[in-house]
Amino acid sequence: MKPLKEKKPAYHFVFPAVALLAGPATLDATTEEGGNAATTPMVTVSTFAGGGKGFAEGKGSGAQFCFPGGITIDAEGNLYVTDDNRIRKITAKREVSTLAGSVPGEIQYGSECKSIGGYTDGKGSEARFGYLRGIAVDKAGNLYVGDGDNHRIRKITKEGVVSTLADGKGSEVQFYFFDGIVIDAASNLYVMGSTSILKVTKEGEVSTFVGPERSVMGSNANDIITSARFVSLAGTEESSEWGERSGFVDGVGNAARFTNLRAIAIDPAGNLYVVDSTRIRKVTKEGEVSTLAGSGESGFADGVGSAAQFSRAEGIAVDAAGNLYVADTSNNCIRKVTPKGEVSTLAGNRESGFADGPGSTARFSHPRGITIDKKGNLYVTANTRIRRIAFNVLAENDASSVSATPTVTVSTLAGSDKKGPADGSGSEAQFAYTRSAAIDKVGNLFVTDGSRIRKITMDGEVSTFGDDKAAGFSSLTGIAIDKAGNLYVVDRGKARIHKVSTDGEVSTFAGSGTQGFSDGFGSAAQFKEPHGLAIDEADNLYVADTSNNRIRKITPKGEVSTLAGRKEGFANGTGKSARFSRPSGIAIDAAGNLYVADTYNSRIRKITKEGVVSTFAGSMEYGYEDGSQSAAQFFKPHGIAIDKSGHLYVTDGDRIRKVTIEGEVSTLAGNRESGFADGKGSTAKFNDPSGIAIDKAGNLYVTDGKRIRKVVIE
Repeated sequence: MKPLKEKKPAYHFVFPAVALLAGPATLDATTEEGGNAATTPMVTVSTFAGGGKGFAEGKGSGAQFCFPGGITIDAEGNLYVTDDNRIRKITAKREVSTLAGSVPGEIQYGSECKSIGGYTDGKGSEARFGYLRGIAVDKAGNLYVGDGDNHRIRKITKEGVVSTLADGKGSEVQFYFFDGIVIDAASNLYVMGSTSILKVTKEGEVSTFVGPERSVMGSNANDIITSARFVSLAGTEESSEWGERSGFVDGVGNAARFTNLRAIAIDPAGNLYVVDSTRIRKVTKEGEVSTLAGSGESGFADGVGSAAQFSRAEGIAVDAAGNLYVADTSNNCIRKVTPKGEVSTLAGNRESGFADGPGSTARFSHPRGITIDKKGNLYVTANTRIRRIAFNVLAENDASSVSATPTVTVSTLAGSDKKGPADGSGSEAQFAYTRSAAIDKVGNLFVTDGSRIRKITMDGEVSTFGDDKAAGFSSLTGIAIDKAGNLYVVDRGKARIHKVSTDGEVSTFAGSGTQGFSDGFGSAAQFKEPHGLAIDEADNLYVADTSNNRIRKITPKGEVSTLAGRKEGFANGTGKSARFSRPSGIAIDAAGNLYVADTYNSRIRKITKEGVVSTFAGSMEYGYEDGSQSAAQFFKPHGIAIDKSGHLYVTDGDRIRKVTIEGEVSTLAGNRESGFADGKGSTAKFNDPSGIAIDKAGNLYVTDGKRIRKVVIE
């Protein structure tokens, strides 16, 4: 592959996408009297796939891309992305694979991509491409790409078989780059160069559709010319000088002039839409060219028609209602253009960076390709990732969905700023220092509070469960409830796991009472400052043995074994080969997988029933960055709970974080400021929240020092 710096002119970095001809017609925006720009709808940006620069296949952010550019979507919802000289496929479940093109050896995270370019037809990894740009898909699922370096149009079947549709060996029309490609209902391709659009029939016959005939489709035209059969539809026999071929003229066929075409899309009626330098132009089926929006000057401005400004936009897509969505590359934004030419900013705020979130809070770095699915969700190539922009909340059981930001309300169920203990109702009750929480079948909340177990009814009535003096607890942390309603509590100070019957009778279930490490039965086993506790359907207990940096298992008969971990550190692996750093909270899903708040590693770890440990979310960097899997940051995750859909909820510093089943991390409530305040989302304040539990309705209960907080998600 030729180095990018050798390719001229500078506008070769073009990654247009073809839009799926679908989407909600209800997204049409209205304007205020006087022609102001359209009202921007509510959207949420998330990361659909990709976790940084590199090459890796996998799921969601576990995959990596080198130079994702063009993007399109088929009828089944599969995305296809041009990635350097490869075609990558992303399923609706976010599984990323390579459909065709070379597959390099192992690439470490953050390293430069290595690949093998060239020209070879063949299947899958046998095929070779130059640097790929635009991509389109037909009704049968065949892909078409403009292989500019090889001066050819290539076809790829669903099975990954690559062939050449149009070759670059003739003499009539010269072209070098294929910067964009779309396909109409009759399977005709429209291929965009710098100042003209070619039409290519399914038989491979090529003609100039609009723009100057015999146009140089890119630079270095003297190097290669096409052998495909070219037919002139209309036009002039003007001078071959570049200056007479480029420009800004609305008109029909060859009379029209373009300055610098960058992206192309097609609507259900067969109209084309192109990004032409700093303008958005429309081309009808008859070849009539008009200007829809853009001033002709690079800049940033929302507005109507020529009042709007764009800067080096490189992607465009169209929905069923005729709204356009533009990847405004140098402005780091996604713009919306209505059929009336009303331009608004949909997501991003011109600041380059990476951040998922609602509309203007999201960040992009040079967004390029863009496409749209049947539900109206947009997919954008940016930040070496595939970003998703959703207009509404999808069904909870849609595994591919990332919901819009919910409304979260924090209130105080019980306790006050007064240190107890004291039983009572709501704020009359007092707590010493609450640690962990569990909920029984009828909705009663049990929390560990210093050396006591406290019971809180759904109405906020607080009582002390059992005889705490007779029990002789030291410092209680984790708590879990079995199917019969028996409680199990972790006594961190005495390194024991106690069982508390429904009648309040206390017995020692496991642990010698001496801090240390040993597997064995009952009191023969040893723990060292254990903390979190979880229980599975078979009533096996799982303990986050914090200072031993291990995850321990206790059978219903009291047999203690080590499931994973050995010494402090960080390593994924199986059993003893895995490493943790002071794990605290622990939760279990319906399939028996454990999720551990690996506190000092600032990560959420996943452990299968076989003891295979992986990193589910978080990175080596401490922080509060929301994002997908390894792109997200945690400060010191502590408590962890799981809902019936498999989403995790984590207490982290002074925040409550959510981790979806796909590893998407967001902040539900709390902010950087420690303290106490009830309220909505980020206006609420927590003071070192620790334990967390969830009821059948999906409400969260958080042990927050001397208070029990309730978090309602709507």
